[in-house]
Amino acid sequence: MASELRAGFIGRALESFVVWARVLDSHRTFVFEGMQLTRAQLEALFLIAHSDEPVTPGLLADALDITPGAVTQLVAGLVDRDLVRQEPHADDGRRRVLALSSASRTQVEGFERALTDRLAPRFDGLTDEELRTLAVLLRSTTERPPMPDGTNPDSAELGVAPADR
Repeated sequence: MASELRAGFIGRALESFVVWARVLDSHRTFVFEGMQLTRAQLEALFLIAHSDEPVTPGLLADALDITPGAVTQLVAGLVDRDLVRQEPHADDGRRRVLALSSASRTQVEGFERALTDRLAPRFDGLTDEELRTLAVLLRSTTERPPMPDGTNPDSAELGVAPADR
């Protein structure tokens, strides 16, 4: 259990997250190169673009906190729009890996640059070192630590082993 002081700091951080969620989610759909995308579709594109490991549908479902059926529909919509392609997994050809199409990679990079430019003034009060520290600290809070047995705490309650993802 967090001390009162620590809980207060966490509360302040959460207040800031709520403000940022409102800023980033100011519209329920996003115009992306002339296409209307939902927030989930846009998040999927960015997760695929920035993942340090191959993104399988299971990993995407975990990251977006949606069901396997919902991720199947989400991916199908992105494939139909030629934003994402499915490839065989390098280590297991029975599994699928999601990748951005070459056209969507360029579109994602352009969209991200435009968003960064639009939001940059909010960071004008920070030095480069403070901004780097903020980025590192925020990144360190985005993933839950693994459970003692090495499983993902989000999928463990569903009885899904990491190898199934």
